[in-house]
Amino acid sequence: MNVSQEMMSALVGASILIGAVQCFLGYRIFKVVLAVTGFLAGGLVAGSITFAITEVETTALLAGAVGGVAGAAVMLGLYVLGVFFIGALLGAVLGVSFSALGGFAPEPVVLLVLAAATGIAAVVLQRIMIILSTSFAGSWSVVIGTAYFVTGRVNPADMGALLRIDQGLLYVLLGCWVALGVAGVVVQLKTTTARSRQRTWRS
Repeated sequence: MNVSQEMMSALVGASILIGAVQCFLGYRIFKVVLAVTGFLAGGLVAGSITFAITEVETTALLAGAVGGVAGAAVMLGLYVLGVFFIGALLGAVLGVSFSALGGFAPEPVVLLVLAAATGIAAVVLQRIMIILSTSFAGSWSVVIGTAYFVTGRVNPADMGALLRIDQGLLYVLLGCWVALGVAGVVVQLKTTTARSRQRTWRS
């Protein structure tokens, strides 16, 4: 769906804020993360399909809002599915990152396999995988969104653009993503471990 420059800037700004919260507080507010992720995914799918059919932006926005509410409800109602989806996002981000480093377009089959593997791992190893997934998915949103404003050469809506930027900038972006993601993991592990110890001591 085509959006104005102002709307794109607002969406990217919101993604940076949401990504930062997700990166450092993802496990503690996981139900909120699920609801927001479901809303964004459901809204994007419903809005895009409606716009492709009607080509009316207002109608597409209304459909996106309805689809977003439905997506959030599904994520919260089917908790295991939500956990799988959040884990799958990590696999997709890893696939795009490795492809960008290799200088080739990501293969859909490879992305699906990676997404399925990390999604299943998230269901089996919930705590650590939720922390990893929210930390690195959140840091991805922060880094890519910031690069959109700072460089003007990265478009969050077109990940293929990563293949067209120079290697120096690509390494900087991926390095910042990994560093911020690791910081998010460390913070989440410390805070969740501390809360677990407090519950044990009180009991």
